[in-house]
Amino acid sequence: MILLHNPIFPKRLNGVIFLGIMGFVCSGIVALMAIFAKYTNTINSFSDTDSPAYEIIFRVTIFVVAVVNFFLALFLYRFAQKMKIALQTSDQLSLNESFLNLKKLYKFAGILTIVYLAFLVLMIIVIVVIALSSR
Repeated sequence: MILLHNPIFPKRLNGVIFLGIMGFVCSGIVALMAIFAKYTNTINSFSDTDSPAYEIIFRVTIFVVAVVNFFLALFLYRFAQKMKIALQTSDQLSLNESFLNLKKLYKFAGILTIVYLAFLVLMIIVIVVIALSSR
């Protein structure tokens, strides 16, 4: 509890709130990229064909990244807002809700890390198999 009564701690929450808002803004920009990617001619630079399948896969992938980023920013923002309220009003319920959102943030980030590492292992296996079969 010493940390919560430190006068520097509430000031740091403003920075965390700012990071949450910036996460929302970045999610919106990335989602707009997914919608308007065709007009930036980004799709054609990744492939030699003009297949609509590449465009759909690209747009869906970018949109999934935007949604994941949105939820990370949402949990961070909720944590900071509830913690700020808890510190201002000494409300135990708001404190509990803020730590619940922090727990959700860490759980979501942990799951993302596991999925990312599994994807990397899968890609390494695919690259090794392709490299060995091309001999």
